[in-house]
Amino acid sequence: MNELKVFMFNGRLVTDSREVAEMVEKRHSDLIRDIESYKEVMDQNAKLRSDDFFLESAYQAGTGKSYKCFMLTKLGCDMVANKMTVEKGILFTVTFVKKFEAMANFIQSGQRGQTISTKEEFEMQLIGARYASEILRLDTTSNVRMLETVHEQHGVPTSHLPVYVDEEVTLRRK
Repeated sequence: MNELKVFMFNGRLVTDSREVAEMVEKRHSDLIRDIESYKEVMDQNAKLRSDDFFLESAYQAGTGKSYKCFMLTKLGCDMVANKMTVEKGILFTVTFVKKFEAMANFIQSGQRGQTISTKEEFEMQLIGARYASEILRLDTTSNVRMLETVHEQHGVPTSHLPVYVDEEVTLRRK
């Protein structure tokens, strides 16, 4: 099973349905279908709120096309795990319980800071930086500085970005 990422989304700890699908070795479209059927049943009962389990969202594929996904709360992960075969369900449950617990402990310890930001916020800021760069026709150094700022705001390492040093160049005449 792959690494599961837990993050804040609309003030709640969640994980992305795409990661869940990959982790449980299921096609994402099939998991979406399953989640929609769970939601349909829950929404028919006035005592249940499907958004306590699943928060509808979307992502943009590399082609630019937008697709539906869901953010799963811990309860949503429980629901998915309970519908799986015994072995896969156990492995997934152990993984997601550990991840949600670790993130909850991290937040409660007061170390939240800016390292917990949604992927969507980060991606939107990167897109904004790209558009600003194109509109303002910024030079490479300015682009790198803008990218560094966005990365630092979200606690993302910048080791993959080029390093530019501010130096004043003076010419010496002979």
